[in-house]
Amino acid sequence: MTKILKDKIHNKEFHVFSKFLINASGAWVNEVCEKVLNYKMTPNLRLIKGSHIIIRNKLDVKNAFLLQHFDKRFVFVIPYLENFLIVGTTDYEFDECIENVEISESEKHYLIDIFNTYFNYSINKEDILSSYSGIRPLIDDKGSKPQNISRKFLIKYDKAKKLVSVFGGKLTTYRLLSEQVIDKLKEDLTLIKPSISETTCFIDSDVSSSPKLLYREIHKKYPFLPKSFIQRLISTYGEKCEDILKGSKSLEDLGEDFGLNIFEKEITYTVKNEFVMKAEDFLYRRTKLGLLCNDNQIQKISHFVKRLVNVNQDFN
Repeated sequence: MTKILKDKIHNKEFHVFSKFLINASGAWVNEVCEKVLNYKMTPNLRLIKGSHIIIRNKLDVKNAFLLQHFDKRFVFVIPYLENFLIVGTTDYEFDECIENVEISESEKHYLIDIFNTYFNYSINKEDILSSYSGIRPLIDDKGSKPQNISRKFLIKYDKAKKLVSVFGGKLTTYRLLSEQVIDKLKEDLTLIKPSISETTCFIDSDVSSSPKLLYREIHKKYPFLPKSFIQRLISTYGEKCEDILKGSKSLEDLGEDFGLNIFEKEITYTVKNEFVMKAEDFLYRRTKLGLLCNDNQIQKISHFVKRLVNVNQDFN
């Protein structure tokens, strides 16, 4: 199977060839089948939007709460980054442009109402510091309320077209889903070994299962680092934080400090390894540090990322 792909960021086209194609495009799975592969695939999806709001943790809440709303749905209130709370999520039918997904006014009111119902501190729209939304690509069951639609996944394998398409699923089942996709393909691709996901850690090292042990090792190796900075790096990057710190003998070796212990080396690492192309990628999508930064810091980080990406186009 040969296709022409276009990199819209760098405006380049290139050809790719594959023996099989796995269409795991989430909310776009039907669209990819029909518009890209010229192939009608069932089942159809129902797109359900879920949104969250982020507010300051003025109640100094330490534990997560599971609240039941008037419609019998459950909403979480979760402590986040020490100073904040995440309130979510919602379940709304979505029939707009998938590329432009954002929280609606009705969703804001929904989440504010449930928070104010259970806590003795009331919030309003002005208390929302940030929000984020996503689309759940659920298998269409013709009629259920959004919150009642099954979150199960379905894998369709067309051997003749050498195409695997994934429908439905959710974050908590993605690993099982991936195993089953690989197990389907190994029937026809003898080079594929049986999945070892069930017994494999994400980061294959003994300390990957112990943040406390990793903290002690990093603190011993880099005693000049603030404790809170080490903890943030570990919670964000795991063992990969060593790739950021490698070779550093002092804070000065980490490059410019943009405030809040956000150093050049960390940003450079995310540009090289984690597809950061703009400041907002780093500040909101990867770290959420944008919630803590002032306008001046954001502007400086934005200039640095732009300069880094322009000079090193091969990073991404």
